[in-house]
Amino acid sequence: GNAVREAEKSLGESDPQVLHLRGLIAWMEGDHERAGGFLLQASDAGPTDATIYLDTAEFLYEAGGEADEIEAVLRVMLDMDEI
Repeated sequence: GNAVREAEKSLGESDPQVLHLRGLIAWMEGDHERAGGFLLQASDAGPTDATIYLDTAEFLYEAGGEADEIEAVLRVMLDMDEI
């Protein structure tokens, strides 16, 4: 929607926050393939927002993801200076 377009304009389409929003929207719409792609891209981009890692881990868990993959996402978050 409009919020995502505005975020893309100000932050860029590859910004972790934009990818996170796109992932959440796809997840809510039931498009798990796109949701997983966007959320993993957001986490891989090294965001400073712990919520992105938590949402990615929750998505992976609910989608039946591998425990190692979920743990890796959470470990990155736990290694952040500020949570």
